[in-house]
Amino acid sequence: MENFNHLNTVYKNYFSVLANTGYMNYKHVERLLVYDCIVNILEGDMGIYVTEEDYKAMQQALYCLYGSTCLIPYPRFINEDNMGYNEYDFIPRITETGILRNTETGDIRIAEIY
Repeated sequence: MENFNHLNTVYKNYFSVLANTGYMNYKHVERLLVYDCIVNILEGDMGIYVTEEDYKAMQQALYCLYGSTCLIPYPRFINEDNMGYNEYDFIPRITETGILRNTETGDIRIAEIY
């Protein structure tokens, strides 16, 4: 499921670049499609037919794709120094005077961790 979340980020990057520039190099688009295909094979119904040799080939392809363009950044588990990262950890937003900031519904506002 982590890969599908990462795939959503990749597509957001793609459409953001496309909206701002109006053009995307075909090599970048091809890499995006290969990444999409690999994720859908691994996370979809075809995942049960993937052999160890297939995994190794896909892993090699993914290492080539990660970071090769601005569209496909390294996943968090590869580029984080802290391997004990927990997605439920958060940094609350505070005001300049040290008061916690709240949303309109009263929830604590949190800073995004990247």
